[in-house]
Amino acid sequence: ELFSKIGVGLGATEIRFPNHLGIAGTVFTSGKTVNIPYAYADLRFNPVFDKQTGFFTRSILCVPVVNKEGKTIGVTQVLNKRGGPFTEEDAARLKAFTAQISIALENAKLFDDIQNMKNYSEGILQSMSSGVITLNEDGKIITCNSSGLTIMKIAPEDIIEQDSEKFFTNNNAWILGKIQRVEETQTTDITMDAELEFGGEKLSVNFTVLPLLSVEQKKLGTMIMIEDISSEKRLKSTMSRYMDAGLADQLLESKEEL
Repeated sequence: ELFSKIGVGLGATEIRFPNHLGIAGTVFTSGKTVNIPYAYADLRFNPVFDKQTGFFTRSILCVPVVNKEGKTIGVTQVLNKRGGPFTEEDAARLKAFTAQISIALENAKLFDDIQNMKNYSEGILQSMSSGVITLNEDGKIITCNSSGLTIMKIAPEDIIEQDSEKFFTNNNAWILGKIQRVEETQTTDITMDAELEFGGEKLSVNFTVLPLLSVEQKKLGTMIMIEDISSEKRLKSTMSRYMDAGLADQLLESKEEL
């Protein structure tokens, strides 16, 4: 389908039609420039949109929009040149202009693709039950998902853009050593049944620090994952009062089946 969201001289009218119809369709499918001095004298011209808009098309110059792979991704069409039909010089100028349009369209598509990937990644992070925190190379905290905020009982403004050395203090200062080790070795560090303290409340967590790398394997920072096991530990402690500790562990491991 070919469409134009804005046509200069047509107000906010949107034009949509199959990509093989009319002069634009001919240029799109053939990949060749079409210059028509008298539109209504050419059988390829589709007058439907003139009737819909009240616009009267006299002359048409239409060139393909081609991306860097040589694929036609659209067309650029200008109408009704003042003082006569379009010339070869007009066509050359429009082709040069269209080359810039092609770059702009490709960049816009690339931006949309990146934005979609970002939204997808953020959706995954927000749906995770574990807390996820990312830091840049300078140790500044860049993101924290909703589970992380819930586990630590904080608001986004309490952690985002904060320096890790100022955020992880007192009883949580041991985390800084973990972050530094991962930055130096670029290997994952896992601590089972660690203790964190936020708002005066102690938490039992499984704590993981991972290196963040780009596709080219360049350092981007670190990522922290926090799995809150406080409730599980309290349940295990309660169950151990009434049964063998080993049996309590087995029951907890099979809790999903129960």
